[in-house]
Parts: sequence; C-alpha cells; structure tokens
Amino acid sequence: MKIPLLITATALLGLVPHCLANNLVANPGFEKLKSDWKTFEPEEEMMEWGIDDSDPHSGGASAIIQSTSPARRALIHESAFGVYAGKRYRIEAWVKFSPNSTVAPGLPGFYMSTTFSDSSWESLSKNPPYNRIFFGLPNGVVDWEGRKLLQPEKLPEQWTQISAVVEAPPDSKRMQLALTVHGFEGDLFLDDISVEKVDESTPVTESLR
Repeated sequence: MKIPLLITATALLGLVPHCLANNLVANPGFEKLKSDWKTFEPEEEMMEWGIDDSDPHSGGASAIIQSTSPARRALIHESAFGVYAGKRYRIEAWVKFSPNSTVAPGLPGFYMSTTFSDSSWESLSKNPPYNRIFFGLPNGVVDWEGRKLLQPEKLPEQWTQISAVVEAPPDSKRMQLALTVHGFEGDLFLDDISVEKVDESTPVTESLR
C-alpha cells in the first residue's frame, strides 16, 4: 500500500516548526518531508510510511506508518548523535494511533530504542547496565528480552508523549535512535521527536524489570 505525501503549502513552508534549541534530531517534526529518516526492515517486508498534514501535534506535518502485518520494522534517524560519556539525555516523541489499530499479544506494538557506540563505531550496548535501551507507552525502560513489557493496555487515539532519560555509557561518542513497530497493525502517527542533553541531576528512567 503506497502512502501519498499529504502536504499543504503551509507545511512546506514549515509553519510553526517544533524544534527545541538543543534538540539533536534533524527534521524532528517531519516538516522537511522524509529528509533525515530511513527505514529498516529486518524481516524483509517493506514498511510503508509517508507524511500527513491532517492533524499534526505541532507545525504542519507528522509522519504516518501504515502497518498491515505484525512484522518488525523501523524508522531510523540517518545520522548518529554526538554524545558525551556519563551524560544524560532525554529522548521524546509524540504518538497517536487510528481507532482500528491493534497489537498482537506478547508484543510491544511500538517502541523507541537507543544504541551507543565508541569512536570506532563499536557498540557499547552489549552488556548490562547498558544493554540497548527500549521504551514505549508504559513508563519505564527494558532490555531486548523485556520488550513484551512495553505492550500498552490501550493504544492512545490522541497525541501522547513517550519519554525516557538515559545515561551514555563509558567511552560513548555516538547514539543512534530507532522508532520501531512490532506486532502492530493499523495507522501510527509520529511527531516532534527530540533528543536533548539534560542536567546530571535529572533521574534516569527506571527499568520495568
């Protein structure tokens, strides 16, 4: 199913774009269409996504993912973010779902994840407590084995914020961000993605496990 680019003139002009001054994400509100985002389809099934202007959280556009199977697929920010070891970062997104959306039992439906690497692009997310970090609609973070704990009781049909504060492990130089659907069928809208460095006194998000 092909998704058309539904963009009005005001969206193309970037009317009221949402971008925090210290936001590391390029094109966080999809005002520049698909620029700075790419797809990842590990289960060899193409993910259809596009730009929608019917009801963005802010500005003139949001992203829309239309999923017709429970396969795992993702939107990935094309550029890794430069980060500092031991510093804390708040990662946020706004999401909403169409009324016909469903999540398969035992799967998270939608989640965000971070992967840290050193100056040689060697992953630093292989061992606790820095396993690749996953978080979604339930408030809390999990590792790979705990992703089923991210299944929401109900998919919100109004714009809802997903947020987590994570700490960059020792030797960190880069962080990569993925927005993943897994077990989800229906329409998912995404807007106002942000990654920002926060004060060291900001508590990290607690684990669900």
